[in-house]
Amino acid sequence: MMDWVWLVFYLLVILTLGMVGAKLFTWKEECLFSETLSLVVMLGTGSLGYLLFLLGLLGVRPTRWSFVVLFVVTMIPCLLFFRNWKIPINELRSGLLHITRLPFIVSTALFILLLIFQGIVLVHALGSHLYEWDAFSIWGLKAKVIVLKGIMPCPDYFGDLSLGYSHLDYPLMVPFLMAGVYGVLGHIDDQMAKLSLPVIYFGMMCLVFAFSKRRLPTPAALTITAIVMGTPVMLRWAGSGNADVPLTAFYTASVVYLLDWEEHSKWRSCVLCGMLSGFAAFTKNEGLALGAINCLVMFLLTIRSQFWRRRLSGAVLCVATFMILILPWLIWSNDIPRTMENYPTHLRFSEIIKNVSRIPIILTEFVSQVVSIWQYGLIWPILIVSAIIRWRAFCDRTTLTACSLFLLHLVTYFLIFLVTPWDVRELLSVALDRLVLHILPVGGLLIALLFSSWIKKTAPQTSV
Repeated sequence: MMDWVWLVFYLLVILTLGMVGAKLFTWKEECLFSETLSLVVMLGTGSLGYLLFLLGLLGVRPTRWSFVVLFVVTMIPCLLFFRNWKIPINELRSGLLHITRLPFIVSTALFILLLIFQGIVLVHALGSHLYEWDAFSIWGLKAKVIVLKGIMPCPDYFGDLSLGYSHLDYPLMVPFLMAGVYGVLGHIDDQMAKLSLPVIYFGMMCLVFAFSKRRLPTPAALTITAIVMGTPVMLRWAGSGNADVPLTAFYTASVVYLLDWEEHSKWRSCVLCGMLSGFAAFTKNEGLALGAINCLVMFLLTIRSQFWRRRLSGAVLCVATFMILILPWLIWSNDIPRTMENYPTHLRFSEIIKNVSRIPIILTEFVSQVVSIWQYGLIWPILIVSAIIRWRAFCDRTTLTACSLFLLHLVTYFLIFLVTPWDVRELLSVALDRLVLHILPVGGLLIALLFSSWIKKTAPQTSV
């Protein structure tokens, strides 16, 4: 019984961290309720993992006491910020009254479907141990080292090459979130270790819906959300204990606020883009490359912009936020032995030329992913057809920016397979679905942008 009390307390710390962060970034801003929920989850989970890392640098391991301190510190601004905060029930009700009968039935059915998806992820996460090899040998093992040994001084594990199969140099966001569960429970529990994963999945669901709802009627926004969140590959990995879905969530959130910066030039969007890119980089190595792409695109937005000085300042602010967040991790991990997967060292022109013969193999596998309905449902066919029909939408800067991010992401992963020291066929068979998963929600955002200039809204904006 006490274990469940501590698990609820763990979630409460995520909630308070997220509420403070969301309030700071939405101060005097008009936000959809779903966007606020997504910010609470993304900032709550990301901040918890990162703050536990910073405490680890001070020699503090994840324990009940560290969670109590975090809770007390965040509750003070929570009480100040949220004295008059209420769930917008009246706005929700008034919005629903404007939906006619058929759209209401469709929306209700889609909402129930999303609840089923959430239930599947919840049962998968909390109903099974770390049975996936990567979840057990990489993320779970690191979590156990962190909770038992801490990270300062650096434990022998991170220099033990005999344990190289666990990828000693991989980032620590997910291990710290798991170690936090071990810490509040006071013992190792590989079943409850994945408690944060259904929460992150929920946050990404709210994020995709909020982005779509700003542009489309509620039924259409719910449809896109269901297409993205209900893909078999998403449901397969969301509760497995791997870091791919958390990376996908943080990266998708960073893209949403990069696009928000392009549309509205709000300073908070620059900081959020840099912050969430930093969380992505602290989650998986791929996040570092994706964060760098975000920073590059932020600078590219200054080209032919009437307000190029503001754009340039925003890009600098985004990069500064990103660098401030990732520098402690880069410095701490600098002495950890690199695995043969250290792709930046392989990314040379000579290596690319040597492996040109791999291109047909890689292209064939990428195409097979696009047509695999059993893995990705209908998202890729819908995106391709939408892009063909609505090709004029790419004249819009926001849609063009989203498309550029999508293509740069694909090119980056294409280069990874081109220079990998592993057997490319074997790596494609075991890793490609998870790498494509990282870009899947951005495909959903693109669909929303393409349809937004086509579908005439039938309902007013609400705070759903």
